Amino acid sequence: MAQAPGSDIVRRTRFLVVDGDKTTLSLVEQALTSAGAAQVYLATAPLIALRTLQDASARIDCVICAHKAGTITGLQFLQSLRAGRWGGGKIRATKFILMMRTLDVAAVQVADSSGVSGYFIGEFYRDAFLADIAKALVSPRGESPLPKMQVAHVNMSGVDFIFVPIDAGFAR
Repeated sequence: MAQAPGSDIVRRTRFLVVDGDKTTLSLVEQALTSAGAAQVYLATAPLIALRTLQDASARIDCVICAHKAGTITGLQFLQSLRAGRWGGGKIRATKFILMMRTLDVAAVQVADSSGVSGYFIGEFYRDAFLADIAKALVSPRGESPLPKMQVAHVNMSGVDFIFVPIDAGFAR
């Protein structure tokens, strides 16, 4: 049987999964468990997850949180953790992966500036999910899913033109 992508790093990691959708919560738990995760804790809302994070016996290495996770969003949860509001340095340094069904550009921009470790965006497919999780666990800083675009400056006959692409396909 073939090993799942990134299963070595997943086996050494203790996860806390936060999602108000119990079906998604179950799918994520099954994927992590089948990949041999060291431990998988589940919470249906960020404030419930906070109790697990603050429990000294539950050493969490990575939080995987849905963007729409309950009374507060996954993004608000990330910002509060990174600010150290809920448990100091240990929680502040915990890896944090944000899950979204569709790309929310404004949320990604805030998450990028808040120190997100990685993303899983789209419908849940086990192998794609595990690959994104493994990538986020080994990278020092989360890679933004937003397209990288460059601005061009051209000076013609003393007139300045600045080109700002509004679509990733602009160069074509």
